[in-house]
Amino acid sequence: MIFRIITSKNRLVMNGNTLNEPFSYSEGIESLRNGLMLENEFKQMIESALNLKVTSFSSSASFLEKESGCIEDCSIKLIAHIPTENKKLQGTRYYYSEGKRIIHFTSINVLYSIINEGAIRMYNLHNSNDDCEYSFASSKLKEIYSLGQNDNGIERRISDVKEYSFILSTTSLSELRNKAFWDKYGHGGKGVAIEFEIINDLNTWEYSYFSKVHYNKLDEFEALKEGWSKIQLQNKHIHYRVELDQLLSFHKSERWNSEKEIRILTLFSNVFHSNPFRERIYSDFKFDKADKPIKYFKLPLCDKNGEFIDKELNSCPESFRQIIPKLRISNIYFSSDCPISNNDFTNFQVNLQKYVSDKMNCWIGSLSNNKKVEYVKQTSCSQLSRIFN
Repeated sequence: MIFRIITSKNRLVMNGNTLNEPFSYSEGIESLRNGLMLENEFKQMIESALNLKVTSFSSSASFLEKESGCIEDCSIKLIAHIPTENKKLQGTRYYYSEGKRIIHFTSINVLYSIINEGAIRMYNLHNSNDDCEYSFASSKLKEIYSLGQNDNGIERRISDVKEYSFILSTTSLSELRNKAFWDKYGHGGKGVAIEFEIINDLNTWEYSYFSKVHYNKLDEFEALKEGWSKIQLQNKHIHYRVELDQLLSFHKSERWNSEKEIRILTLFSNVFHSNPFRERIYSDFKFDKADKPIKYFKLPLCDKNGEFIDKELNSCPESFRQIIPKLRISNIYFSSDCPISNNDFTNFQVNLQKYVSDKMNCWIGSLSNNKKVEYVKQTSCSQLSRIFN
């Protein structure tokens, strides 16, 4: 809703113009209608371009007042919000519905860290080797952003979003025998592939999302840019914005398509349950990214009964525990390049199985019988550059 700005002297600003005479009730109603029309026009354009519903709008206004008391300029911000609930993305390409088991390639050292912590670290987008994370898709809208912000403001906004967007990068079980993934993410074949199972209903998630990453597929953003630009230029006194963080974070350039990434994304909420979210965000340091604010969200894992291993979560509101992803380790795989000799491999797996049970109250029944994974024909991996934690 766009509200009119009224000074203490009963002067009215309407559509950026100052009216010095007192206003009437009928004028107020007409201004309200105009505001609703502008809001509805923007809403319809967004929903048509993105094929999803706008859930709400927020607005604010600022103005400059001369010493005489007359208002010199008025600026209105109108922000459209798309769903924060994952269930409202169902039916779009930002809702993964092909299964709830995924694999995450990493080193054996990281595997033990995950077991010992009873949690997995979801690093922010600043930790990515792809410096164009998030900004790849948002760059399509930069021309519109520049109508209301300078380049420094736009870059600060992108940096802030990347700082508080946390991801777990995974892929499908069908890639388990792909040597390229083992080489790039599985410590040169000497690491592990951890199979995670999502055990809660995706429709309960809020501020967390589960989707394939889409490579160079930005048609809807081109349509959004065209419609948005037209409306913005027609109403220069209004600064339009759409909160698109959960969508823009699922797009990357075509050059990364061999990653075949399926991503869990968690956004920090500074409105809903901000304290429980904040308490699980930690800072980290990477020498090759010393100038970046590296952070991670510590996502708690679950035991065999579906309960969080980290009992400190019991002190968090139940509503917070219900909206975050619930994952547990369902299997652990080693490749044929695993440095543990075949003679020792079975004993190693039995001991690992017991350790997982003791530390996580999670029984991986098939672990002791798993064979080393044999590769299929290698798929080119020269473009892969995601570092899995």
